[in-house]
Amino acid sequence: DEIEQAHKRGQPVLVGTSAIETSEYLSRLLTRRGIPHQVLNAKNHEREAVIIAQAGRPGAVTIATNMAGRGVDILLGGNAENLAREDLRKQGFDLNDIREADWIEAVDMLRKGKDPRQRFNEPWVDVLKKRWEQTKKDAKQVRQQGGLYVIGTERHEARRIDNQLRGRAGRQGDPGQSRFYLSLEDDLMRRFGGQNLSRIMDRLGVDEDIPLEAGMVSKAIEQAQTRVEGYNFDMRKHVLEYDDVVNKQREIIYDQRRKVLAEPTLKPTILNMVDEYLEKLVHAYTAAKYPEDWDLKSLHQAVLRIMPLPAKETPEAWTNLTREEIIDRLQAIARQNYEEKEARLGAEDMRRIERLLMIQSIDRRWVRHLTDLDILREGIGLQAVAQQDPLVAYKREAFEMFADLLERIKEDVVTQVFRVELVREQQRAPVRAVHPSVSGNGGGKPAPQRRQAPKLRRNDPCWCGSGKKYKDCHMKSDAAGMTSPPADAVRRAREQAHKGGAAAPAGVSASSSSGRRKSKKRKKKRR
Repeated sequence: DEIEQAHKRGQPVLVGTSAIETSEYLSRLLTRRGIPHQVLNAKNHEREAVIIAQAGRPGAVTIATNMAGRGVDILLGGNAENLAREDLRKQGFDLNDIREADWIEAVDMLRKGKDPRQRFNEPWVDVLKKRWEQTKKDAKQVRQQGGLYVIGTERHEARRIDNQLRGRAGRQGDPGQSRFYLSLEDDLMRRFGGQNLSRIMDRLGVDEDIPLEAGMVSKAIEQAQTRVEGYNFDMRKHVLEYDDVVNKQREIIYDQRRKVLAEPTLKPTILNMVDEYLEKLVHAYTAAKYPEDWDLKSLHQAVLRIMPLPAKETPEAWTNLTREEIIDRLQAIARQNYEEKEARLGAEDMRRIERLLMIQSIDRRWVRHLTDLDILREGIGLQAVAQQDPLVAYKREAFEMFADLLERIKEDVVTQVFRVELVREQQRAPVRAVHPSVSGNGGGKPAPQRRQAPKLRRNDPCWCGSGKKYKDCHMKSDAAGMTSPPADAVRRAREQAHKGGAAAPAGVSASSSSGRRKSKKRKKKRR
């Protein structure tokens, strides 16, 4: 009813909603009453700026959500420039033909009360001047009706959003008014204080349809909004604290990655990693108090998975050595293997292998670490059940996971640096385009094409003269490239196959071959 009354008296109305469903519901209600309106709910984003700019025209009704039309001023009477552009498009005028500088100068002259037709003799100037005068007249009419009327369908969780909606009216000295409609069944009131107000209304016997305008209601709404804002602030604060843990780890990882890319050689770093890893490995398998209880066979297998060992380095050879002697021995072998590999591949290729291994290991492990942190963060809130601060528990678990990440990176580098090899890609020969119409000497005549020798079929006599069929003799060797039949021999074998005869094998007379053919014919007749 409020919207219909304002529309009839020519006052522009802006209805603010908090959800798209609410804006569509209001649109259906206004359509039933025959009230023309515009809906802005981020579905018609291409024309949002144009629609919201014209929301100040007399009798205009615009329904908008919080995010619709932000950053656009609502001018009372409408925006003359946008209206002029729409008229020019309907007339089929190409706006690209108008120089932007001329358009700006014409608008500036209209603002100063001058006639731009004295400066520009163009048809678009008449349209612009006409719309400018019309909007000025409409703005005067809207001011007489009280300016823009802002209606809120409900109060938002944050007072800031309500104030932004109110601020749409009364901009730049223009008149305006705003009113918010609230129900005790709204989400904000149901969550904070709505039940208490409902009990008070029931005691007083107030009808549900009677509007309430009292300071007690406004105070209850402000208290509810304050609680929601405090809750949201705490949520953002916790999010920042959780993200700060990841950011510190990210700074360390990125710093290490930059050093890997900037360092000319990573040889000392990798050798230190190898020494530390071998030392931990020896301590893990020789943790027993007495040397007889040391698991030297498993230690030998673990070292073999990292690098090759000389034949004399066996578990039996380490029996009479101390823990420190085994460590020194393995570290010396590792350095010797590293030097031999560098001498075999070359210093440049070895530096490339070092850098690639470090970068790949850091990137792969860091991606997995971020995924694990997200999983940890989803369930860390359950620590509150055990009377522990979830943030403190998250920091502790994340620190342990980061320490494990650094160890995993070292392990990847150490276990691959002695095994990886560079594979050089073979360069393909450049493909040369051959045009049959162009000869090699640059002439225009086509190049002569060689005539290919006839190919033997499976049941043709073999080209070697053995008398066997081609499939039972040289067919497989020819296909594998092991033998190559002479062209003359192939041609003779094809001619012989066409005549119906077969070449007699070496050392066998023609008469004996003809006798065999006669005997075959007799067998066929008997059958």
